[in-house]
This record gives sequence, structure tokens and C-alpha cells, in this order.
Amino acid sequence: LSLSREDIYCIATALEEDIKLVTDDQNMIETCKEFGVTVLSTLQLLKLMLDNERIDNTTVKQIVDYWKYKNDLPANFKIEFNTLFHLK
Repeated sequence: LSLSREDIYCIATALEEDIKLVTDDQNMIETCKEFGVTVLSTLQLLKLMLDNERIDNTTVKQIVDYWKYKNDLPANFKIEFNTLFHLK
């Protein structure tokens, strides 16, 4: 697994502070599993923020549109998005 110094710092901080880490990086996710760090994907974070009325559907759409524009959709985007946001 290849992790940057920043990745390692984030994982260590999440482990030490017992907080969730938000990432879509597959290497970070695998490392977090090894160390027992809870991970949320960016889509899971968006859903959590939507459910708690911190953002609205328009904001979710804007973020997704930006990811599409930058050609930077998270891994497994379509399946995870449809599952979390109940689309068919």
C-alpha cells in the first residue's frame, strides 16, 4: 500500500482521537480497516449532512456535478449513490 505522509497523519489522528475519517482513497480505507479506524466515504458524509439538514439536495447535486466536471467521481459512485440516495 502506498500512503503519503498526509494520509498517515490523518489516519493516526483519527485513531488517536477516536474519530471517523472521510476518504475515498482505497489504500487509506484498507489501512484504516487494519487499525480499526471507522471510515466514511464522501457520499456517506454527504448523506449524513443531508439527513441532518446541514445541506440540501441542490448542494448534493452541485457537488456531484463538480466531481463529474473534474472527472473525479469516487470509486463505486453509481452503486453507492443510488443506494444512499434511494435512486433506481
